[in-house]
Amino acid sequence: MTDGSRSEVHAEMYFRFDSSLIGRSEEYFSVVPIDASTPSSYPLS
Repeated sequence: MTDGSRSEVHAEMYFRFDSSLIGRSEEYFSVVPIDASTPSSYPLS
């Protein structure tokens, strides 16, 4: 970050398959400041 603070990004991705095609996908991420203990989670879609 420009102010010198640091964060980690935790990401997950889920797929549901119908036959051999992807029928649904979901993405989630959490931005965690290095010095904080409780992350905030937001769905991307």
